[in-house]
Amino acid sequence: MIETILISRDGTLGEMFKTRTGKEFIYYPEALTAIPKLRKMALDIIVLTNQPKFYTPEINQSNFVNELYTIGINDVLICPHHKLERCRCHKPSTGLFEQARKKHHLMPEKCLMIGDSLETDIAFAHHAGIDSLLVTTGKSKDFTIEQLYSAQLQPTYIAENLMKAVEIIEELNHTNYPS
Repeated sequence: MIETILISRDGTLGEMFKTRTGKEFIYYPEALTAIPKLRKMALDIIVLTNQPKFYTPEINQSNFVNELYTIGINDVLICPHHKLERCRCHKPSTGLFEQARKKHHLMPEKCLMIGDSLETDIAFAHHAGIDSLLVTTGKSKDFTIEQLYSAQLQPTYIAENLMKAVEIIEELNHTNYPS
């Protein structure tokens, strides 16, 4: 039984797009529909995200986090380090999970990691001993299902997008909630 969804932001919930005023994060429409459905299933949703751009003053971390809370996310844990720093919190390292585990008293067998990257999100789940669900958005959108299934590191599940992921989670938890 899944109790907690660990989810990556970029490529899973939406993407950064260039706009007239700079770069803006745009949520995928299905993500904005999926998050409330997951909340109706009484699941906690925790964003685990690598965001090295928080080293720059133009990024306001509190706005970033508050925006995620407004769509129904329970908590946001951020690695602000660049991957070359080799910190323990940059996915695929498991430091963010250890933080979430302590803060929320998580059990790996009751968690599901959802992400769009085999190299970071799915590898992270593997290292943490958590089941994983790869959505074919973001970094994995250009891969065929055959390529994904023949990859060296396999996700536990694959879904086209976050709404399809909700269907898998409903099946796993034997629940079906109305929209």
